[in-house]
Parts: sequence; C-alpha cells; structure tokens
Amino acid sequence: MSRAESPVPAEPRQIRPVPVIDSHSVPITAATTTADFARCLDQVRVLAGPLSHRAVESRSGGRLRRTKIGQVLGGELPNREFLLVYLRVCGVAEALWPVWQEVWARLTTGPLTGVATAAPDTGTAERAETVLERAEAQATEIRRIAHAQAADLLDRTRADLDRAEARDQERIRLVEEERDGAFSRAHALADELNALHETSMERIRAADDERDTALIRARDLALELNQLHQSSMERIRAAEQERDNAITRASRLATEVDTLYAQIASLREQLSISIKRHAHDENALGSARLEIVGLRNQLDRIGRPAGTDWQAPYAEHQRKVRLEGEPLVEPLKAAKPIIGE
Repeated sequence: MSRAESPVPAEPRQIRPVPVIDSHSVPITAATTTADFARCLDQVRVLAGPLSHRAVESRSGGRLRRTKIGQVLGGELPNREFLLVYLRVCGVAEALWPVWQEVWARLTTGPLTGVATAAPDTGTAERAETVLERAEAQATEIRRIAHAQAADLLDRTRADLDRAEARDQERIRLVEEERDGAFSRAHALADELNALHETSMERIRAADDERDTALIRARDLALELNQLHQSSMERIRAAEQERDNAITRASRLATEVDTLYAQIASLREQLSISIKRHAHDENALGSARLEIVGLRNQLDRIGRPAGTDWQAPYAEHQRKVRLEGEPLVEPLKAAKPIIGE
C-alpha cells in the first residue's frame, strides 16, 4: 500500500509492543556489517511472532512504515529512532537496548556495508581506537539521553496514572451515587410492594369473610328450603290423605244415598199402594208423610245432590187435594226416583 493510501496521522497512535521476548540467541554483538545488523533485526521480528511488516507497522502506531521496514531488513542501516521503536515493538528487553545502540553507533561511524574486511593495519587500529572512544562517548550520551527520556516518560506515565486515577475516582463516585440511588429506589419499590401486599391481603381477607358469610347464608337458606320442602311434602301428603279419606267418605255416602234412594223408591211404591187403599184416610196419609219427612231429614244429614227437591211435588199435590179434592196417586207418580235421574 502506498503513502497516498495510508497517510500518516498527525499524532502517532500508541505503541502496542508484544510481550518481552528472550533475544539472547540473537548474535547482535557479533554483527560487523549492516547486513549482519539487518539479519539480527529480522531474527527479533521472527522471535516476536513472527510479525509481518504490516503487523510491525500497526503495532508501532504508524511510526514505522512497511516500505522502510523492508529496506532496513534488506540491509539499510536505520536511524536511532527507528531502531528504538522497532526493538520496543518486537519485545526486546530495554536492558539490552544499549547493546543494540552500541553496535548501531559503531556501524554508523565506519564504512561497513558488506562483508567484514581483513585484519587492519596499524593505522587502522589507531583509527579503530579513535572510533571506539567516539562510540563510547556516543554511547554515554545515548545512555544519558535514554535515562532522561525514561525519566520524562516515567513522569508522563505518573501524570497519566494520576489523571486516570482521578477519572477512576470520579467514575467510582458516580457509580456509587448511582448505586445509592438504585438502592433508594429499590427500598421505595419494596415499601410500595409491601403496602400493595398488605392491601391485597386485607382485600383477600375481606373477600374470604364475605365468601364465608355467603356460604353460611346459602347453607341456612338450603336448610330453610329443605324444611319448607319437608313441610310442603307433609302438607301435600296430608292433603292427599284427606283427599283419599274424602273420596272414601264420598264413595261410602254415595253408597248410603243409593241405599236411601232405593228405600225411598220402595216407600213410594208402598205409599202409592196405601194411598190407593186409603184415598181419604188422613191417618194413613199422615203416617206416610211422617215417614217421608224422616227419610228427607236423613238425606239432609248426609247431603243430597244439588238441585234435588222431592218435597215440592208433594207440597203442591197436598195443596191441590185441599183445594180441589184430587187423588194423591198421580202427583206421587210424577215424582221420579232421584237415583234413576
């Protein structure tokens, strides 16, 4: 990907190094050329993952570009800032950084670009001592700068930690306030629920009381209905018994009335015969009249059918006899037996 496709942000992102690796197997102290140095850097990358060029770029927060990484690993000597960021991303312990910086400083002062040269002559040794002294001075300066940067980084880290702690304390305070508010709302809801529960229980108890009262009333009404039913049944049975007795008495009285009607019919025949014999015998007529009156009274005691009046024909005949002297047989024949009607 080109620079136009991946622009570098104005403020580099935070570096995300891998965990510290064991890089003692990397022969950095034996590196005498830039190619050796590049091979050591590549070994560190492999031990860290291995990490791809893209991963190194991402973990460096954009400080290292993939193009530059490829060039350095291909044999180009990087600058000091690139070296420190690369070592940090790949997880090289900070205690070993001065060794890498010394080798880097040695390589930057000499024209070592390829394979190591043959044994130097005397002039070369003197120059080497001068280079060494200069390298030691540079290393001392680098260590001083590194310590200063570390102190500055430590101060910034402490400040960041203090700010983070302050933010955390503020968040904790807000969370505690929310928790206390939630507890208060929970207690209020619990009180409301208890009040609703008490109200519901009172309503349930009242409903139970009403139900029990209704059951008692229903039971009492059922008992009253049973009593009324028993009383009604007893009355009905008594009425039926009275009806049966009345029917029996009516049947017996009907039998007696039929018997009396038969006797009356017989007496009528006897009376007719007697009247024929004694047409003007008042004593016989009086005796017959008394006997008929006795039978009529007997019928009145047991009851006679409605509309029956056998006295009327005889009274009318008696009136005619007294007034006109008519015989007594014809009116008596006109009085038909009641039973035959």
